[in-house]
Amino acid sequence: MPPENRVLRQKECAATHRRRFGEPKAYRAAVAMLLGALALNQ
Repeated sequence: MPPENRVLRQKECAATHRRRFGEPKAYRAAVAMLLGALALNQ
């Protein structure tokens, strides 16, 4: 996947997260959860 596509996708994801949670704190928590899941999978 080209880098510009990945950036676009990240922006889309960030936009949906902001709509859903409306708070950077919740966004950070979601990222931490995702990172934790990735660490467990390894």
